[in-house]
Amino acid sequence: MRQALAWAEVGEGGTRPNPPVGCVIVLDNDVIGHGYHEYAGGRHAEAIAIDASGEKVRGAEMYVTLEPCSTIG
Repeated sequence: MRQALAWAEVGEGGTRPNPPVGCVIVLDNDVIGHGYHEYAGGRHAEAIAIDASGEKVRGAEMYVTLEPCSTIG
């Protein structure tokens, strides 16, 4: 979760009025993907992290700094 929080900080300031969000995807204790919400209206951190993980995402765990979006899901 610390890594997800660190990625959220990368996007801080550019996401207003939305909160900064970070995400890491972990498989067998290894981070296989990460992402952050880069700017307001941009792709969600979760989608970026899933794309970065590729097929390895199956069976992995996702750590996100915010609950799922009520607009996108």
